[in-house]
Amino acid sequence: MAKVTQLTKEEIEAKKDEFKAKVSESKKNALLGRSSPAKDFLNEISDIVKDALKYNVSYKQIAKDIFDTYKFKISEQTLRAFAQNVLGVEKQKRSKNTTKATASVEDKVLYNENTSGRINADINEL
Repeated sequence: MAKVTQLTKEEIEAKKDEFKAKVSESKKNALLGRSSPAKDFLNEISDIVKDALKYNVSYKQIAKDIFDTYKFKISEQTLRAFAQNVLGVEKQKRSKNTTKATASVEDKVLYNENTSGRINADINEL
């Protein structure tokens, strides 16, 4: 079993920034997955991608522009994951659309019961 060293609060505080930097680098390496050409490519153009997102250019448009310029096909999902995980772009919050009419669970159950009853009656008439 490894020997456990008791650290003081001061020692912990003194090493916090160093530890944070190491963890941050480890996270980036894990997210980049060094074996992916797409992630390596995006890392090379990350400053341009980040700037485009800052001006609300859509992921779809960025992916299209990358293909048009570099002939490198990249999906919107890969681009979005890279932006969120590596560049630190926040996920967009989904808006709750209150004007959209939605059926209640009770209405759906009643509809299903009525539909299946009507289908069964139609079958029995044959």
